[in-house]
Amino acid sequence: MNFLEIAKIMCALLNVGFGVYTVFEPEKIAEASHYDGDNPRGRTEMRVIGGFFIGLGIGALMLGTLFQSNDTAYQVVGFAWLGASITRAVSLILEDRTKIIDTTFWLLLAIEFFPGLILVTPN
Repeated sequence: MNFLEIAKIMCALLNVGFGVYTVFEPEKIAEASHYDGDNPRGRTEMRVIGGFFIGLGIGALMLGTLFQSNDTAYQVVGFAWLGASITRAVSLILEDRTKIIDTTFWLLLAIEFFPGLILVTPN
């Protein structure tokens, strides 16, 4: 197993970890994302997002390592992350930058972009 394959597994585990954290700490994710996490429906929706990330990460791990050793599963997850980072960057043009830019904005952009780049890179 080479460095890139290990990095891809780590990125997929990051997906799962983020999802698990979101399921158990929806209020914190909601606050960081500027969503309403103060009501049961808001927390439920955040948990659903967490479940999505868990499924995405576990699917990439299963298809990419356990069953087929297939790079395509990782690449699909990578394109999803790159799509999120590109959309975040486009928001800098479409929205009032002074109301969306903070440390969390840049941190999330990096967390979306760099794992996405690693995951789409062919072995």
